[in-house]
Amino acid sequence: MKRCSYCGKEYPDDATTCVTDQQPLTSDVPLNPSPKRLLIDLQAHLAARPPLVNVACLLLGVAPFCDSIDVLLRIAFQRPNFSQLPEYYLSSIFTIIVAWLLLYFVFRGKNWARWLELCLTVLVIVFAFALNEMNAELDINLLIDIVAIFLLFRRSSTEWFTKSKYADENSEPSL
Repeated sequence: MKRCSYCGKEYPDDATTCVTDQQPLTSDVPLNPSPKRLLIDLQAHLAARPPLVNVACLLLGVAPFCDSIDVLLRIAFQRPNFSQLPEYYLSSIFTIIVAWLLLYFVFRGKNWARWLELCLTVLVIVFAFALNEMNAELDINLLIDIVAIFLLFRRSSTEWFTKSKYADENSEPSL
């Protein structure tokens, strides 16, 4: 039996490459690689992030960055009275933190974060139309998010997210 040098899937002796990730098959792959080797593999995988994922993350970071600047400028120049509008600032800060965290997990190759980003964008579109809240700023943010999500679901991106799952599963040494 041969094993894939990347994911560990078993193949017959006559096979040469893994069907899943196109890596060469070897007959002497250790069953339990060292934690250091697993960390190196995970770092190499994350460094091989497709350019489409990088561009999508950059686009997804535009709205939270602009919102962060907007909130900071409002606090700095308008000298707001927090007792009058605490929910605006608290909800803005909470939304910005969630957006940055979600972006971080997408950047790290978490497939669930990519799907959550898609669901949240769809919800924003539905609620914006239902409440008739469309404006130029929201239109631009939604257009940027739609382009980013399109890039995240392209074939090369999807393959990378799939491999990220295997890299994460194999990065935890079993005790």
